[in-house]
Amino acid sequence: MPSAVDWRKRVSRLLTVSLSDLNPFKRDEQYVSVDIGSSMVKLVEVRAGTGKLQVTAAGTMPVPSSAIQSNMVSDPGVVADALRTMIEAHGVRGHKAVTAVPGPAVIIKRVTLPVQSSQELENTILFEAGNFIPEDLENVNLDYQIVDYLEDGKRMDVLLVAAKKDIVSSYAEAVRAAGLVPVIVDVTTSRSRTCSSSTTIRHPIK
Repeated sequence: MPSAVDWRKRVSRLLTVSLSDLNPFKRDEQYVSVDIGSSMVKLVEVRAGTGKLQVTAAGTMPVPSSAIQSNMVSDPGVVADALRTMIEAHGVRGHKAVTAVPGPAVIIKRVTLPVQSSQELENTILFEAGNFIPEDLENVNLDYQIVDYLEDGKRMDVLLVAAKKDIVSSYAEAVRAAGLVPVIVDVTTSRSRTCSSSTTIRHPIK
């Protein structure tokens, strides 16, 4: 059986970058939110700065149902073409993109654990993940976040998130093919909440 060290090398993160790195209140910058749905691709460009967000462009474009199959982008070329068309039509200038995989494609579990060091927690997370993820850990992206501390700081509530690598890659590749840089891959059911929440995943297992 592979050791915990081996697993850490084989398991990569679900969220490419913490959204805190794109905090709109930190710098004047544009980024693009891309929503790839089963029949429609949506795009919103936002400029961040001066303590508030400003929507600078938005658009939607239908795509054939064959482009998205089984929660996966099966035809990234079609999706990329739709994105490029909207980027050109609406004068989108941002390059950093935030996108998301559909909720049904993601496994989310909360566990309560004794308080422990970061190194011990990573080993524990890998063990817990092996118990609830019905996949070889080599085939998934895994991430976690400490949500809360309980019992006077003796225990902690931890959120685990896992998704198949090929699903995450299919969405990221479609965005990349459109000339954008996918800096965040989130979950559709929580993407808007994550933009303003302190519970964004920030502790990937590397």
